[in-house]
Amino acid sequence: MWRSASWIAACSERWHPGQQSLLGIERILYRAHSPWQAIIVAEVPCYGRGLFLDGDPQLLEHDEWIYHEHLALPPLLFHPAPHRVLILGGGDGLALREVLRDTRVAQATLVDIDGMVVEACRRHLAELQRGSLDDARARVVIDDARAFLARSTEQFDVALVDLTDATDATGVALLDEVLAGLQPRLAPGAIVSAQVSALDAPWHRALLLEARLRRHFRHTALHRAYIPSFVHEWGFALATNDFDPLRLDAQTIAARVAFLDAPPRSFRAEAYPDALRLPPYLEALRQRMLAAPVAPEGGPDFVWYDAEA
Repeated sequence: MWRSASWIAACSERWHPGQQSLLGIERILYRAHSPWQAIIVAEVPCYGRGLFLDGDPQLLEHDEWIYHEHLALPPLLFHPAPHRVLILGGGDGLALREVLRDTRVAQATLVDIDGMVVEACRRHLAELQRGSLDDARARVVIDDARAFLARSTEQFDVALVDLTDATDATGVALLDEVLAGLQPRLAPGAIVSAQVSALDAPWHRALLLEARLRRHFRHTALHRAYIPSFVHEWGFALATNDFDPLRLDAQTIAARVAFLDAPPRSFRAEAYPDALRLPPYLEALRQRMLAAPVAPEGGPDFVWYDAEA
């Protein structure tokens, strides 16, 4: 049986009782504590390099592109002219990489609270970033998202909310504060994309968090992707005030793929907006949660165990 050469990351899932997930760490490339969190960049067998914050896996090289394509590309394809894009969180630079694939983007502003994460990823995940942090169209701001939104006078056509999971009442309150602060920064016709955590049973967290977005936006819709390294089907919400994403013409969405440097690999653009329609059992749950959102009950614990060779 293979044993980790240095560390094993273990997750005790409060969201999914009885389910345990383990990641064997082959080699730690970077380890530090910032004022905000513990940061580790490590190599994981079969999955490649990964970023872990407070023990929580943020991305793994093998399948990170599935997550980042679903977060960034649908809102760009839904918008007729996404010239100015805002990314809240995403200090690894990979959502930024996907945004810059769209030739219509004139400027992409990335706001992350932790400069140590940005620099660690610039150094150790540069191959995955493909130069995104140094692109002429990119602006990187090290700041709290709430403070940035309060000071800014800019308006954005597309906004990506790539913050850590809102796993408890404190996290949901932070999400609410960010979404409220985002409203004045949205240009007419703007579209927001947010990662909203695991969609699968028993807690269906993505449905709970979409219900929070609906408190701030007239229209929301949910799409999903299975992320192997997360061991879950992940939810992504689109939110707008000016149009219903479900009513956009499929041919229009598919035609906008021509503005990307290459077609998406993890989804077919022509499947939208139908990809926003959930199967009946999830749609029934969604409607219940939109009507009466359930209070969050906390998220998973992530624990690092030192493994002797």
